[in-house]
Amino acid sequence: MVGCGSRVEGTDGKNGRWYGVLAVLLLLLSGSRAAGQGGPGGGASAERWRGYLQELVEEAQAESRVPGLVAALVDADETVAVAAGLRAATPAPAVPIESSDRLNLGSCFKSMTATIAARLVEAGTLSWESTFADYFPEYAASMRPEYQAITIPQLLSHRSGITDDLDIYGPAIELIDGTGPQQRSQFMPLAFATHPAGVAGQFQYSNLGYALVGAVIERRTGETFEAVMRRELAMPLGMTSIQFGAPGTNDLMQITQPLGHDENGRPQLPDEQDSPPAIEPAGIYSMTVDDWAKFVRVQFGTEGEPAGYLSAETLARLQSPVGGATEAIYPEYAYGWGVIQLEGQPLLIHNGSNGSWYSQVIVNTAVDRALLLDANQFVPRGINAVGIITDDPGIQAWLLGSDFVAPEPTGITFAAWGVLVVTLACRRSAPAIVATPRDV
Repeated sequence: MVGCGSRVEGTDGKNGRWYGVLAVLLLLLSGSRAAGQGGPGGGASAERWRGYLQELVEEAQAESRVPGLVAALVDADETVAVAAGLRAATPAPAVPIESSDRLNLGSCFKSMTATIAARLVEAGTLSWESTFADYFPEYAASMRPEYQAITIPQLLSHRSGITDDLDIYGPAIELIDGTGPQQRSQFMPLAFATHPAGVAGQFQYSNLGYALVGAVIERRTGETFEAVMRRELAMPLGMTSIQFGAPGTNDLMQITQPLGHDENGRPQLPDEQDSPPAIEPAGIYSMTVDDWAKFVRVQFGTEGEPAGYLSAETLARLQSPVGGATEAIYPEYAYGWGVIQLEGQPLLIHNGSNGSWYSQVIVNTAVDRALLLDANQFVPRGINAVGIITDDPGIQAWLLGSDFVAPEPTGITFAAWGVLVVTLACRRSAPAIVATPRDV
């Protein structure tokens, strides 16, 4: 992971340009253009934004040399999505990437897992107050005392103290055969017996904490996490493209969907990507940008969500920071969302990677707008391609509510508090990322 003022060594284009690739962070735009509320939806305005975004994405893809890049502007009415580049680099056939292709979300899926849990709380299946000892009484006697009182909100907000050290869990999980539910049930005793990484209540990012949320869901419903996900998320929101794992096939000559790429730009087949199925709730799913946008509109509240999908109280809980400053990575964190405050308005932020893709989502709930980005390579090119988009003054202005205007340079860059590289399966051989002033 990388810290404040991070830079990727060995980047392509613009001589190692510094990119705030996590989010729009405290933009101090008191002097920025903010007149008008026109979004992508609506005739001529939508087409102007489409043309602007297409040109920008083509520039970002060419400059960064990422194989493929997809971007979308989302409001309550419409999704304007564009793409540039290829589904896979050589030696695969040269097939253009399309905005309708499936994309790997990595940890941008975490807010979806939190939403599934919230739906089950509203249905009475789960409780925000119940503890691990309540859910798994058979482990209560052997469970470390630090874990007995852990709750789902602590897991979803990364404040449980559960470690995310894959050097501890990874080898053990990889030795476990079976499906995600089978792996989760078998590694839980190991998790409950492992020394915590921090004190409960303090922020400690943990993919494995989300895996344990999946185990709780399976315990209380008697179904697999994927089955519950489809019932509580995909079906109600009409997200028909959701797929477990990375998109594409394991035949390099049959490029029906985009493939991820390693740091050297080599295509990675689906079987060469992703973490053990055990940590699926932390983010191993792929989908189209249109389906991603359907979930993002839930964050807009009554303007975007299907009637009755979530109560206003529950939605507010999911989006509200928990426990104050994180002192690392994101300034604040809610349930599957990083959170910052901009002129009193919240921006919801996350990014993710499976080691071969890089995704990012930024949501401004004050004006019901969102930016979705996904590149089919992680470091260095995917991060830099996303940074070109988020640094663009026109995109910044749009996120803050402006109608289409010819953007002028604002001198503002998206300086990150800390670049969260959620690398569910980031290989330990991945190139070093230098962080200044500190790693997180």
